[in-house]
Amino acid sequence: MSTPQVQALPAASRAQQFHSLEWLRFLLGLYIAIFHTFHYGQTPGWLRGFFELGFFGTSTFFLLSGFLLAHAYLRSPGTEHTTLKIEPRVFLIRRLANLYPIHLGSLCLVLFFALLILFIPVGANDLDWSLLKVNLDKVDWGSSGPSGYVLSPLEFSLNLVTTVGLLHAWNPFFMTLNIPSWSISALLFFYLLFPFIAPRLHRLKHPVLALVLCNLLFIAPTLWVIATENFGVPFAGILHRNPAIRVMEFFAGILLCAIYHQWQRRGYRPGLVAWVLSLALVIVSLWFASWFMGQGKAISDKGFVPYLLLHNGLMMPAQIALIMLCVYLPNNWVPLKSLAKKLGNCSLSIFALHIPLHMLFIRVDRILDGEPSLCIESLKACAQAAGSSQLLHYPVFVLLLILTSLGFQRFFVEPIRDRIESRFISKTDR
Repeated sequence: MSTPQVQALPAASRAQQFHSLEWLRFLLGLYIAIFHTFHYGQTPGWLRGFFELGFFGTSTFFLLSGFLLAHAYLRSPGTEHTTLKIEPRVFLIRRLANLYPIHLGSLCLVLFFALLILFIPVGANDLDWSLLKVNLDKVDWGSSGPSGYVLSPLEFSLNLVTTVGLLHAWNPFFMTLNIPSWSISALLFFYLLFPFIAPRLHRLKHPVLALVLCNLLFIAPTLWVIATENFGVPFAGILHRNPAIRVMEFFAGILLCAIYHQWQRRGYRPGLVAWVLSLALVIVSLWFASWFMGQGKAISDKGFVPYLLLHNGLMMPAQIALIMLCVYLPNNWVPLKSLAKKLGNCSLSIFALHIPLHMLFIRVDRILDGEPSLCIESLKACAQAAGSSQLLHYPVFVLLLILTSLGFQRFFVEPIRDRIESRFISKTDR
């Protein structure tokens, strides 16, 4: 499911920083990583259910990205005089300079570990593993053929080219390579639109109505798919990750920022009752989503209707409430503010790195559960004697993911980003 990028605020906007939003984007990135990697049969059902709503995290990321970028890069936001603080060219270079190193670095790791698995398969499952094997993106109940598909060399090459070019979110049929990176591809599309759309959205006199319209436009294609029962390819993939569909969440975040700034100018601040009601909305919505996901077969015998509705629009009110809860959380209630900044900045790295790191971790875990002493004599024999992954070791993976992402952001992404900006952006603009 889905990561998105939420950027740090530039110096011009640091008079008002949302430390709670730093924690939120870090925790959302971590939640999405756990959603993709936490697969243990011995896990209690209620815990598995909690980690089955990864789409909630991805959608909230897209909203949060629109909110923070609008807050950071718009002059006189929420008024009829709203403009972009910097040139569109500078904005796009900044965004691409931050996105592309993360994407390219994580993609190289996936390809490296894939070659490693090819030459040293760990256990019987890896003997049939291949990057050419993909699952078609559909949400029917198996009535339209198998989900598995084997790519031809030409198809794989074309997919590799589009992935390197950050165009793979537009592929509605399947995902391969570093699967969660589709959201980085979608973000690139969002960023291309931001300089031209964001000021216009902030000039609207009634952003609340526009926000409601965004939600309706986001859910409308889903209602059409359900009504026509087109639960197979390519419609499920289009709803899942097509940037032209998912951009409504990004626009909603921009409009939410406009509402926030209008409230600021009017001196309005939600009270305790509004805060409690918003918290209740988030909690009830998550409980409802977990329950509703289990009603798929009862609702339709042809497709996974609850998933489509929850994934595309039904949870947006709860996502808006969660962001506003954090926005209005007093800064003196937010612990470890300097750490929150660092963790928030590496949230997209967590999202991009968790698949390649889990590819490595899960196989090392299996080797340790087998006969690791064989590794001294024969690495292949040691790999073939691998056991199973252990639930007790999973917290080690989470800790390693956080530490690796912090280092990756600090020593790989930031130096490359700074060099790109110094090369293509003048010192005045920087």
